[in-house]
Amino acid sequence: MSAPGQHDVRLFEGAHYVSIAESSIRLETIQPAGFRGWRDIIAPGAFHNSGERFDPPRCHPRTRRAILEKIMLWVRGNIDTEAFIFWLNGYVGVGKSAIAQSIAEMCEEQGLLLASFFFSRSDPTRNNAKFLATTLAYQIGLTVPHARRHIEHAFEHDPVLHTRSLETQVLKLIVEPLQQASVVQINIAPLIVVDGLDECAGTSMQYRILETINRAGSSLKAYGYRFIFLVGSRPTQEISLKFDSAPMRDITTYHALGTYGDSDDDIRHFLEDGFEEIKKTHPLKDSISSLWPSSDDVNKLVHRASGQFLYAHIVIDYSRNIRRRPIDRLNEISALHAEQANNPFADLDDLYIQLFSSLEDVDSVLKVLSFKLASTYFDTMISQIVRDVLALSFDDIRLIFGDLSSVVEVVRKPENGPNIWEMNFRHASVGDFLTNQHRSKQYFVNVEPSIAQWVSWILRNDLVNHVFILEGLSRSFEKLGSCKSQVLHDALRDCQLGLLLSKPSLQQTFPLGNTVYGLVTQIQMMAFEDAQGLYESQLQVFEYQARFVLEQFYSQSAYIPLLLSSFTTVAFRSTDSALSYMLGKGRKEVEPDPFYLRRRIPRFQEWFSFLSALAHNPRKSVQNAVNGTKFADAAFTLIRHLCRPVPLKNVFDTFAQLTKPLKNHPWKFRRIQHSRFRMVSGKWFKWCFCDSCGKAHTPETWCWRGPEFATTLAYRASPRSPLIILHSSSELLAYHLALTFLPEMLAEAPRSAELIECCMECVFHPASILFPRKSRIVRMAMSEYLERMEAEEREWWLD
Repeated sequence: MSAPGQHDVRLFEGAHYVSIAESSIRLETIQPAGFRGWRDIIAPGAFHNSGERFDPPRCHPRTRRAILEKIMLWVRGNIDTEAFIFWLNGYVGVGKSAIAQSIAEMCEEQGLLLASFFFSRSDPTRNNAKFLATTLAYQIGLTVPHARRHIEHAFEHDPVLHTRSLETQVLKLIVEPLQQASVVQINIAPLIVVDGLDECAGTSMQYRILETINRAGSSLKAYGYRFIFLVGSRPTQEISLKFDSAPMRDITTYHALGTYGDSDDDIRHFLEDGFEEIKKTHPLKDSISSLWPSSDDVNKLVHRASGQFLYAHIVIDYSRNIRRRPIDRLNEISALHAEQANNPFADLDDLYIQLFSSLEDVDSVLKVLSFKLASTYFDTMISQIVRDVLALSFDDIRLIFGDLSSVVEVVRKPENGPNIWEMNFRHASVGDFLTNQHRSKQYFVNVEPSIAQWVSWILRNDLVNHVFILEGLSRSFEKLGSCKSQVLHDALRDCQLGLLLSKPSLQQTFPLGNTVYGLVTQIQMMAFEDAQGLYESQLQVFEYQARFVLEQFYSQSAYIPLLLSSFTTVAFRSTDSALSYMLGKGRKEVEPDPFYLRRRIPRFQEWFSFLSALAHNPRKSVQNAVNGTKFADAAFTLIRHLCRPVPLKNVFDTFAQLTKPLKNHPWKFRRIQHSRFRMVSGKWFKWCFCDSCGKAHTPETWCWRGPEFATTLAYRASPRSPLIILHSSSELLAYHLALTFLPEMLAEAPRSAELIECCMECVFHPASILFPRKSRIVRMAMSEYLERMEAEEREWWLD
């Protein structure tokens, strides 16, 4: 382990190289230094052999032989195609995940599996791409020893690499390590399995994953290494269009499940084997005929399945219930008939209707399921709300959901508390069925009232103690525009949203002010008769609390221009650094920033305008209102910033940094040496200087902190003057912003002896050469301020 302050990150420290298939992989032995720990930056449940995915769906024996053989031929390179992506697509229930699981296991046995990632919308670590690159890199490090040290090296240079963009993570943790490993190791496993892409939240992120796969595969292909991906997903319109685009079409081969006749034979084999197992293991097996079920019954089930293994799975699970007679259960299924025209899931819907009609307490089941369907952002609290609102314990839930075990899973979570449990749908189609009134009929679940109950319960119990819950509230409010729930109305009347601004747990890493302000403004658009009154009451409390936040976090005079301006920028991270630089502190010293004044994100435009209006209003802001004195203080701070000298760098030290990595390239060294003597006085020179690590680089070198270099500007005023090097984009942007804000501050500033003296003695930093027009406007504004002060002084003497 490294000493505090060092960045020595050994990702695989303490762990021995083992096969991914071995269950002895111990995550706790891996303790990287410099960040929270390896366990916190991967999703172990995404592995194909993860214990969290115990008994995952896989292809039943005697089924899927054709498609499995086709994929394995492609993996081995025995099919004449240049495609390095195999898209396995099909609708819900056709068995995509089972095939992906079987392929992963087969390839692992044959040494062809590099890594795998199984998305799941019910798992917060697997329903997004946050841990995708790091999870794949972890498995690659175990599978390819020569890549492991390069992955370690990447984290040594950047301990927070796991927070970078997906493209950067894939480049540094996967592509570059495999490029280096392929030089010294042959027969590297080629396949990465990515299943359930459609379950990754956000269409834009699904696009980015596919584009990143394309770039990674192309880069390694150009390097001579065959790098292939098996991608499983539903053929949603967005994903289909992406695969059909020109760049992806040429590198992709695909197979659509559920559209070919061979699925019928596979489903028949699965049903026959399932019924044989029931006849051998059911408590009433002695009363079951060896001829049950008939071939006609099986053929009818195959026909109704329509290529969906989901249907076959539910039939078997429904029939094997140990508390019912299998023959009677199968007769109930066989007696179903579709009454819905043009519905491809009519038989599946009939099966679901049969499942719910057999429940003893269907009303309680539907109430619980309504909370589950409305708990997109509050999944971990479902046991608490069910206990508080419906007075149902875990034992009650286990009893009333006993006959739904084939489609709904209820799991106790003792590590989170004695009475904590979670609920998951075994098949995504259950939620689609329940929320479609045309399909579910009397079992239709209206989610909107349940969302209103969730919001009311959370507000009344003061449970908004985490940024994810606050974000969940924001998205829930967006769905309540037409809601007239009296429970929600009373909660909004009694609970004050503005008090969320005073919670320390919400002020660290989230745009708190904008989010809470959004909650308040959405009340105005709700369907309540007194929505305007509720809004005005909430807004008054919010403005009152906002005053204290402004006083606590934004009392420095350098913040005044930010309070009065509603500008935004797409380069908000650079602006954050620049504004922190203007404040004369590092970014960490001025955090937190609950109102996001330094990050001028465009989608917060309305929020910045509101803050500006609040700061201008002395009746609402009281002592925090921006007055003439604060304008003068802000102007003085900005002028001091424009005159602040930048630490000078010696040109020879800079060239030493440039030439150090080029000792083995004398022709480049001589070229740089020669350029030392071309430094003409009064002329600007440009280099590549890294704004992250603070060192000079050549275009041939690469900085471990990031792929981008800031333009380095060097200027020598005279032969005897030192070389002035402006190496930081933050410095230049801060200088530009100060020039932009200053005229407005000077125009409103009253008499200030300190400001007058500063304007009279002001000598701008040489960086003003870069902004001649703005510098000229600022100098004119300073002259006008001095003239205005002289005029006021003359009037005072005359009076």
